[in-house]
Amino acid sequence: MYHELLMALLGYSGDVFQYDGLFIKVSKDVQVPLFHPSELLIIDEILEVASLYKRLQAFLECQLQLDFQSSLNQSESLKDKSKVRRSKLVGLYVSSLCNGIRDIVEQYRREIAELETEILEDPYITVSDIRVKVEPFRSIFQAVDSMILKVQGQSRSSALIVEVVKSEYDSNVHLQDTLKRLIPWVNRILYNQIINWVVFGSLHDPTGEFFIKQNKSLDSNTVDANGKQSHSKHSTTARPKNHEKYIVDYAIVPSHFSVPLTDRILYIGASIGILSNSEKTKSSIVLKQKQFYEELKNLPIETFRVEELSEVIEGIAIEVGKDLHHLVVAETDLPKHLGIIKDFYLTGRGELFHDFLLNLKTVPMAKNSLLSDVSQAFILAATRVQVQDDILQRIHIHLPTDIAKPKLELVMSSITLRMEDEWPLHILFSPESLRKYNELFRFLLQVRLLQIELNTIWLNTRRVFRFPVPRGPAELRNVMSYFIDHLQHYLQEDVLENQFAILTNAIEKSENFDQILVAHAQFQSNILAQSFRSSKQLRHFLDEIIKVCSNYVAFINAHIQTCEFKDLPVNEGISKEVFDISVNFFRHMDLLLNLLKNLALNPQSGQYLGQFLLRLDFNSYFSSTISGFNV
Repeated sequence: MYHELLMALLGYSGDVFQYDGLFIKVSKDVQVPLFHPSELLIIDEILEVASLYKRLQAFLECQLQLDFQSSLNQSESLKDKSKVRRSKLVGLYVSSLCNGIRDIVEQYRREIAELETEILEDPYITVSDIRVKVEPFRSIFQAVDSMILKVQGQSRSSALIVEVVKSEYDSNVHLQDTLKRLIPWVNRILYNQIINWVVFGSLHDPTGEFFIKQNKSLDSNTVDANGKQSHSKHSTTARPKNHEKYIVDYAIVPSHFSVPLTDRILYIGASIGILSNSEKTKSSIVLKQKQFYEELKNLPIETFRVEELSEVIEGIAIEVGKDLHHLVVAETDLPKHLGIIKDFYLTGRGELFHDFLLNLKTVPMAKNSLLSDVSQAFILAATRVQVQDDILQRIHIHLPTDIAKPKLELVMSSITLRMEDEWPLHILFSPESLRKYNELFRFLLQVRLLQIELNTIWLNTRRVFRFPVPRGPAELRNVMSYFIDHLQHYLQEDVLENQFAILTNAIEKSENFDQILVAHAQFQSNILAQSFRSSKQLRHFLDEIIKVCSNYVAFINAHIQTCEFKDLPVNEGISKEVFDISVNFFRHMDLLLNLLKNLALNPQSGQYLGQFLLRLDFNSYFSSTISGFNV
């Protein structure tokens, strides 16, 4: 009888102990006269351990067959489907976990072998003695079985299996001496993937188990596997930043890996790929790769503590950042590229965009040739102000193709710039950063166009509206022009020029590429905030004022055309319309300026808002004109 019991403990059922698909139990058809009923209860407890072992063994055998089929690239299902439990996972992590479980199971087998020897040597051994031998494995097998259930609940094998092992390890303190034997098995795969990525910039992950992945949302044809630039036309907007060609899949990052650590790992690998493909840095980075490999290879994998890993990763990031800084700043001339950003995206070349907007007003707005006509207007303006040919070839106007009825207002609200930058400057100017630049570019163009149109109205009506009357068309134009002129001057001088000088100074003092990334991000954040693009309230009221001014311009221009066509006096018949526009304008100005006054009390935004308010009210005009406003 002991022989059958030992075989059951090894997962083999028979006539006495039968397997019903879930548990091994004493067969109801077999009489066991030699055992006392209490001993049968003990045998049932022993068979619970046997059932747990059999489930573990079935999982291991199932995974072994799956791994074998995967290696042969076979897609047919397993012949023994009774051993498949709920999922079929194939990958490095689940295979390595199985190896660790086999290590634990092997200890159990050795214990059964020793138990068999004791039974042969001692004829008086009891079932209680057998239970004492196998009982410690009950909680171990239960913990491992719980782990397997969590693994099988996943859709695929991934680095999240490390988290499953860690979770079970942390929640079973009394079993940690045994469960810690699984830690090196899963950590080895994770650390090897980190080494492969960090040292060589290589992402060889055919089963998609590593937490760093290629960003499939980007056009794979614009950047090669190592981040090198392709030469497709207008590829800048589709070309990703060094981090954006690859992304972190945070859903499968183990919990003990912090976000800064995973971001550092992402940053290093992407940077190594860039440095390795530059002839100017390739030789120096190869020597450092050997050092990086030795530092990472010697890290302990028997624990879930990542302090040493974090320290090594931080050191590598600093070294890589220095090389990347030299490549971007010295070799690729980043300051020159930033100057192009300032001249075009930030409309620093005022004469260029003044001429472009004048040309744009003469574009026929035909749907079929809209992009061509707008682009030609830009090229003509750039030629007149003598923009260098090599720069002009890199800058392109882009418009969406779904503009049904082209109008100047729609063109102004959807126009964008696209720029072809020199490799590897795309690591700094990501699609997201260029989107922000284009957002500000459209706003600056709108302000500049409104400034031109208000001045044009003055030029066309300076004799008709020679003597401004209160709240009349001439005074209203003067107030609008006053506000737009000071807004334009504030944006270009107080915001863009000042922040660009800060950015340039930060780059000159920087020693690491990280410092450039931070300085550029801060630059973008500041110019958007100080240009009132970040605050929804400020943005809304400012856009409404611009809209009211645009409506006034459109009304006056339409009125002038009507009067010229019908030979009527220009200065008659518009009092009511002008009064309504005036009320609307001053109402929005009242809301905007009171909001600015309140926000100026905030220490973070008070400095630049106070500067803008001072520009508007340096002669106390708005203080005395707009009700409720007092600077």
